[in-house]
Amino acid sequence: PAKEETDEERGQRISRQWVKDGRAESGGDGNAADAAADAAAAAAAADAAEDPEEELTPLFARPTDWDDGEDGVWIPPDDPALSEEADRLRERHSAEKSKLKQLEDKQRDTTVHLSRFMGELDEYAHMIGECYTANIEKYTYKVCPYGDAQQDSTRLGTMGVVSREAPRVFKFTGGEGCWNGPARSITVTLACGGEVALVGVSEPSRCEYAATLLTPAACEEGDVGALEEELRVLEEEVRLAEQEHDEF
Repeated sequence: PAKEETDEERGQRISRQWVKDGRAESGGDGNAADAAADAAAAAAAADAAEDPEEELTPLFARPTDWDDGEDGVWIPPDDPALSEEADRLRERHSAEKSKLKQLEDKQRDTTVHLSRFMGELDEYAHMIGECYTANIEKYTYKVCPYGDAQQDSTRLGTMGVVSREAPRVFKFTGGEGCWNGPARSITVTLACGGEVALVGVSEPSRCEYAATLLTPAACEEGDVGALEEELRVLEEEVRLAEQEHDEF
């Protein structure tokens, strides 16, 4: 394609044409015509030089009351309303983040709960969240099924998977380490009892404890009959004692 003619080139072309036409009409002096052409060309060049390209104005300019920050980030002036709104949004974000964490923790606990074995008939489900204590000599032992076990403030471990063999055993492992010894642990054997009670705490090996947890949930059908008979005998003994007391 043809090159686009500039203003200067167009001026020179017109001046040359004007001089040529003048020569044809008057037959004048060639030197004078050349001088006139040069003058016209110079005038056209001067006109082009007098109209330089205007300076471009940026689309966005920094407001006069804003400061230049690092990395070209503008900093607005202090505005109490904006500061209060920013604080409100930060507090809301923190509250929503805390709520999300609580929901995630609840979901995790529910998943763990559903994966636990709590007996064929879920007979141990009622123990979740419960703790049972026993005072032996100078120590207080606390066992929380599906949780942790303690000796006073010393951790004896966290409960693992419930055994499926009889008798049922709650095994707590990974407690605080003994000095020059193993990590503390406690094995709790479930046994039939009329009410839930932690009994028989002992230390068969160094820092390895054992206990019995009496609970109706561990009773078999025959055990229930034996307990009822034991209760009947006790009630009869109480009745006879009261009768003797009245006779006196």
